[in-house]
Amino acid sequence: MRYFVAVASREHVEKGVEGCFAQACHGKRWPMLKMTAGDRILYYSPTEKFRSKAPCRKFTAAGTVREGQAYTFEMEPGFVPWRRDVDFENDIAAVDLSLVVSQMHVFSGGNPGLILRRGFFEIDRKDFDTVYRYMKRGQ
Repeated sequence: MRYFVAVASREHVEKGVEGCFAQACHGKRWPMLKMTAGDRILYYSPTEKFRSKAPCRKFTAAGTVREGQAYTFEMEPGFVPWRRDVDFENDIAAVDLSLVVSQMHVFSGGNPGLILRRGFFEIDRKDFDTVYRYMKRGQ
């Protein structure tokens, strides 16, 4: 099992949660190919809406990748992003980055903003569990 963070506006994350799918990096293929069934994913939302400056700065969703392959889906003419099916959890709350950043190995010795700008990256189980515990507590 592997653990990942994807970065998207809260508005886009909510669409994915509602539709039970993950997309990352503006629909690029490579992030979806890295994940396999059973892998866990967290979404971090720097903003509330796409192309908005209204900050969110929270982890906003957690889920488990379903069986199946990455696939494309035409969202609108000319935009056909890659997706993976994901079972998102409903009984969790968004968690402010400031609550967990100092406890996460992935951010130690680095600038969290630069790391998050990657849009999609792997983390270790300890980092996943740190965020997930806060989400389950409703912090």
